[in-house]
Amino acid sequence: MDDSTKQMINGTLQKEEVAINHIRWDPDIAIRQFSLGQLVEWTLINTEPHPFHIHINKMQIVEKGGCGYRYEEGEYFDTIASPAPCRVRLQFWDYAGRVMVHCHKLKHEDRGMMVWIDVVGGVEHGVNGTSQIQCSAV
Repeated sequence: MDDSTKQMINGTLQKEEVAINHIRWDPDIAIRQFSLGQLVEWTLINTEPHPFHIHINKMQIVEKGGCGYRYEEGEYFDTIASPAPCRVRLQFWDYAGRVMVHCHKLKHEDRGMMVWIDVVGGVEHGVNGTSQIQCSAV
């Protein structure tokens, strides 16, 4: 497992501004980079008022005794709204490209509580997303 266990924090910068890890939405900047197939552990903080949602990959609860409510140890979720800090594990299995992470309250997401993480590796991958696929009839 990756040694760089870091926290993903849903929090506020100021009374009227929202952010993840104190970073507001910027369509050109990813806040983290991971390798395709990499296994990571995060501690999610402040998710009860700001449900933490990740696209593509599900997070496994690894917090001893679970994270409260219905978030039991060993279960998988793509959105977590826990009353306490919650330790999760996830692996970036089969998609290389930009992955969206955001607060699942749309009002907060729309105000900037949304970020990218980059998953790199695999065939012909660039940091700014996967290669365009050409589709044609057989």
